[in-house]
Amino acid sequence: MQTKGLRGALRGSVILSALDRFSQSVYSAAKRSLIGGFLTGYQADLPKRSLLALFGEKLGLQRKISIPLKRAIGGACERSIIIHAVKRLVRLCLNIAMQVYGIGLFSAGMYSCIVYLVTRFALGNADADIINLLIGAAFAIVSVPLMFSAQSLGEAVTQSRLGSFIFMTLLGFRRETIYDGSPAVGKNTVAFVAGMVVGLSTYFVSPLTMLVGAAGLTGAYMLLSMPEIGVLLLFGALPFLPTMYIAGLTVVTAACYFLKYIRGKRVLVIELLDVAVAIFMLITLCSGIFSINRALSLKPALLYICFIFGYFLVVGLIRTPEWAGRCIAVLMLSAFAVAAIGIFENFFGQLSLNWIDAEMFEDIEGRVVSTFANPNVLAEYLIMTLPISLTALLAAKKPLARLAALVATVAISLCLVYTWSRGAWLGIIVALLIYFLIYSRKTLTLLCFGAFALPFLPLVLPSTVVTRFTSIGNLADTSTAYRVHIWMGSLNMARDVLLSGLGSGMGVFAAVYPQYALGGIEAAPHSHNLYLQIVIELGIFGLLAFIIAMISFARQTLSSHSGALDRDRTWFLYSVAGLCGVLAFLLQGMTDYVWYNYRIYAMFWLLVGLTSAVARQVAAEKNSSPCTL
Repeated sequence: MQTKGLRGALRGSVILSALDRFSQSVYSAAKRSLIGGFLTGYQADLPKRSLLALFGEKLGLQRKISIPLKRAIGGACERSIIIHAVKRLVRLCLNIAMQVYGIGLFSAGMYSCIVYLVTRFALGNADADIINLLIGAAFAIVSVPLMFSAQSLGEAVTQSRLGSFIFMTLLGFRRETIYDGSPAVGKNTVAFVAGMVVGLSTYFVSPLTMLVGAAGLTGAYMLLSMPEIGVLLLFGALPFLPTMYIAGLTVVTAACYFLKYIRGKRVLVIELLDVAVAIFMLITLCSGIFSINRALSLKPALLYICFIFGYFLVVGLIRTPEWAGRCIAVLMLSAFAVAAIGIFENFFGQLSLNWIDAEMFEDIEGRVVSTFANPNVLAEYLIMTLPISLTALLAAKKPLARLAALVATVAISLCLVYTWSRGAWLGIIVALLIYFLIYSRKTLTLLCFGAFALPFLPLVLPSTVVTRFTSIGNLADTSTAYRVHIWMGSLNMARDVLLSGLGSGMGVFAAVYPQYALGGIEAAPHSHNLYLQIVIELGIFGLLAFIIAMISFARQTLSSHSGALDRDRTWFLYSVAGLCGVLAFLLQGMTDYVWYNYRIYAMFWLLVGLTSAVARQVAAEKNSSPCTL
């Protein structure tokens, strides 16, 4: 009764009613304003109506060249003996009985152990790796339950909860692709002999290498069958793999996408944002080729182009709510793992004081780095993922999904605090404020009340957080003073290379910076400002191209709101979350060079691509189904 009375009193409050009317008027005015109209006036089909497109249509380039070429290549692929042989081999492997696999695995494990024992003791080779023995024993142990199953591999996968979750729910394979109802086949004697050959071969090739090779072949086939899996792997593995592995995976996924496209099994739809990103990518390539030091610029430029192409992979392949949901789930899982490592590091790991003024912040024991080797880089990753995790929490329909999203959101937030990155804190605060303003107009009313609570925040927050946050702009902090001196020198450098830029890559900047050094800072790896660095590397036209791309990105996201139903705004909110993650990142870019780490550069464009893909779905499918994450 008291709760109902309180609600009634709040609803009848004159102050609340006035604030609510004020909020409504502000939102209405914002929608009718020139800025509001501009941000929601994105025209996706503008490239199709451009003079270049009309000229190409008049010449019949698509009809005379593109379509016949795709048909010729696609027909050759369909008639390929190799492709048909691979398909038959995969179907045979899926139809082989688990019992047969068990016998083959037992034979391989047993003979692998024998090879190790003979090598180690009979031949006296002390360098024999005990890992070979352990893997062989593991093969033999795993084979035991398999030998009691009469199901085929495909049937076992589809009927297993774990197998169906991985291959059908997560990776998107259809049930009939894995199991077509055919009876199990295979001969036990053949399996035993094949296992024996594999086991004896471990004398020349380690079983671990064989496992990696088998996994690689399986992964390659899965990528060829479904390039979308490559996008999932990029989102999931990015924080944990070296840069060149991420680049290699991007290239392989792009090749698989291209093969699907020329066979007519994937589409390519070009929108205004795609053109803007492509122009920025072209300028990046030119800056590598025409750099003042091509040896220092060409490799970074090629890596940048590779990772920008990740954007095109996402928008080209992630075209359904199901695939968007899979990407979001994998991204959240990966971000949670990164955050969990950071939290563990804070309480049980060895913290470093390399990135903090120990005299000014003596209460801070150190800053976490997780898998990124730098606290600011870790913070950049976390602020891009936090709004998406928060949206998953707000949109979750099932208790288990809500709990998982809550755990991920809390972990990411806590790890972000332990990075002690002031620029990231400021960026995520502004981004989340914008997110909630878009989420509900009642946010403005709450902000009016919240303004009265601001003076009391220092009494509630930990003193270390308050001290760290209020030190923003304090030149007594060595980190701030260091940045200011580098900014001043970088500004002078930017004036001299305003039109052409030096060339892609931080190596060129580091080589030239000593000529502009101020305040005793004789060397610097970068300018500690994203926008200054873009001007210095790519010139003013590179910065303009990037700004135009980001404005187009924001317009596309906000314009998609007109396609979202009032009863289900989940996908629109996910696109807004991605936009706010990018916005937080760009805000941090005002105080640091946030593209310093190649993996973060890749993550930035992947997130832009995922956000754009979701926004396109919202705009195109007004009757899209509710999200079930």
